[in-house]
Amino acid sequence: MKILVLGAPRTGTTSVGQALSTLGYDVHKGLGHSFTVKNHLPDFTAAIRAKLDGREPPCTKKDYDRFVGCYDAVHGIGAAALGDALLEAYPDAKVILTPRDPDSWVESWNASVIPFHRRSLKWRSVWLASGGVERDFQLFREAAVVCWSNGHPFDPVEQRRFYIGYNQHIRNVVPKEKLLEFRPEQGWRPLCEFLDQPVKTFQTDSGSYEPKKLKVNPMLSRPGRRRPLNLPLLLNLRAEEKEAVAETMMVAASATFKVKATWPEVA
Repeated sequence: MKILVLGAPRTGTTSVGQALSTLGYDVHKGLGHSFTVKNHLPDFTAAIRAKLDGREPPCTKKDYDRFVGCYDAVHGIGAAALGDALLEAYPDAKVILTPRDPDSWVESWNASVIPFHRRSLKWRSVWLASGGVERDFQLFREAAVVCWSNGHPFDPVEQRRFYIGYNQHIRNVVPKEKLLEFRPEQGWRPLCEFLDQPVKTFQTDSGSYEPKKLKVNPMLSRPGRRRPLNLPLLLNLRAEEKEAVAETMMVAASATFKVKATWPEVA
């Protein structure tokens, strides 16, 4: 493990992961990796539960080596939720943090991620694309979303508090020489220089050029847009009933965890 991308979800970490892949790193791509390559959701879920309430035995470096340590880099909500544990397991890894404005992050989080957990129609559509890991995905999403809201998955104030505290915590515990605070719009140069890589250029008919910014995943760059989800219509589900059930499930999941942030509260 060479690089830990510990930016919060909805901060451009997927774009950073794509950039690392372009630079030749073998990247564990988080949730999508479990859908399309190998299912590591149970491993992430067990580790997050151990962090939240201690019901599971703590993961050791040997455990992490089994599902993320064989890669050069890792990103995603699972990695961010396990930031401290991964830092302890891989102390020589470089760390990339992708901060954004807290209010913008809360808006994006509630416009994109929370609806998949609050509205059954939306997360059922994810299930259909999850490659047979539906139950594992449900357990993972409950643990991860509760973790990222300090135990209050539908409270924007707690989401904001946790997000600010998390970013500051990473700044406090990672040595400055190993930490890069990076946004995709900064382009390739700061990322490549931090990783001691030649600055990435691309070839065209008129010569080579250095892009001014990383290519941003269009699904992440416009949090207010929704890609039409037609598959759930085939299931003939009643949205108002399923939304109520899904929210009840998340609230119940929150109550099962003894969540407390390890860093001071930030107003």
